[in-house]
Amino acid sequence: MKHRQLIPILVLSIGLVLSCSDDPVSPTPVDYASIDTIVYSQHIQPIFDANCISCHAGDNADADLDLELWFGVQENSWHGNAVVPFDTNMSRLTRVLTESYDGTHQLQDGSTIVDMDVVHFLNRWIDEGAKNDLGDVLYEPVGQLAMVCSQDDGSIQAIDAASGNIVRSYDITKWGYSRGDKPHDVVVSDDGNFFFVSLIAANEVIKVTFEGEVVASYNMEIPALMSAKNGLLAISRFMNPDAELYSVVVLEQSTMQPALFTDGGTIDVGTKVNHGIAFTENAQRLFTASLPAGLIHNIDVGTGDVQTFEFAGNAGPVAMTVYGNEMLAVSGQMGNRISMYGLAGENAQLLHTVDVGARPWHPAFLGTTLWVGNNGDNTVNSIDTDGQVEYTVAGNGLSEPHGIATFETLDYVYVSSRNVGGTYEPRIPLYRNGEQVNQFVGTVCQIDATTGLIIKVIEIGDFGSGMTSAWR
Repeated sequence: MKHRQLIPILVLSIGLVLSCSDDPVSPTPVDYASIDTIVYSQHIQPIFDANCISCHAGDNADADLDLELWFGVQENSWHGNAVVPFDTNMSRLTRVLTESYDGTHQLQDGSTIVDMDVVHFLNRWIDEGAKNDLGDVLYEPVGQLAMVCSQDDGSIQAIDAASGNIVRSYDITKWGYSRGDKPHDVVVSDDGNFFFVSLIAANEVIKVTFEGEVVASYNMEIPALMSAKNGLLAISRFMNPDAELYSVVVLEQSTMQPALFTDGGTIDVGTKVNHGIAFTENAQRLFTASLPAGLIHNIDVGTGDVQTFEFAGNAGPVAMTVYGNEMLAVSGQMGNRISMYGLAGENAQLLHTVDVGARPWHPAFLGTTLWVGNNGDNTVNSIDTDGQVEYTVAGNGLSEPHGIATFETLDYVYVSSRNVGGTYEPRIPLYRNGEQVNQFVGTVCQIDATTGLIIKVIEIGDFGSGMTSAWR
């Protein structure tokens, strides 16, 4: 299999010794450790100029990665952005130099020897934000963002929804957690200033700023999916049939303390494994569903009263979403179907039951069109208001679809994939000590909702799970 390579970097020195003789000019070694403040034009661009631009420059730059200017670093290459500010683990710019598929990376002079001082210096620049001369960070987490959890990697990525660039990656080990604490789902506060992450194995939900500071947390057993509306945060339970947990949790977003209408934060619904959860837009109703019981619970947010009805076909309701205050859609993983309910009256009314791909997972509305990834056959379906399947999306990058995010003003659907089975092969295999380290890398597919085509595959950490959209 032929592998395209990225970012040649030569063992180099930047300064030149002036000579009055006809002998070739010899480079002066650079003491990178002595550089206190990195200035892009003085310290980083000369590295690219001397080592990279013979391949990575201009309209025909190898891998579409142009390293002639800082703005070129900012643009996408064919594998996504090569640099993620503040995160060298997610930045392939330097990882490919020492972890490429054959253990080497051809440099500008044809050699494959990499000066680790140069690599460490570039990593330092990335860890400090990959800034330009003005101190601007390469990307900022603003505008419309697709947030995604990389569950087995212990990280959360923020993706610019327009470009598909990863603008931030948040490593939970920097907050004192382990990668095994499993960030499962993510939602954003109403004001767009914070995001919430459920940590299954830590039995905790955390509130985080986009600058990466944990400001509050709440302890509960096996938190899973979440919904945030009107100042409230609802949290479901993970799919553990042995857990004797018959409730969901609702907190105040601002304080991370129990909502007033709850019993110390919990609402007892009488069934186990209540995994799917969603508020209506006005947050007057909260829906949750029991996977083994095949029941959907309609909770009055004002009183905490619960009404229960059977999921159509009792097909294992796993996740749900709401369109405004008008429609509820629930995915049935065991029956390979979606059920759509009208919410005009006090009780939900079944509108359509739609056959989709195998094991449908998280659904989301884009306008009135419903989209859902099918975990069992690596497809994504779109469904119109009449209950008819419009698109069946398939292709490289969809590998055990899980989470989903849509945007009111963009015709894009973002779908995360777990890739636990390794069906998706990473564009650049990375190795350590002869062992491939990214064969199970998770993905996020950017889908054009007007054509049903995958237009970009973004590699994230292992096991892409819950997603959400944000505007900030």
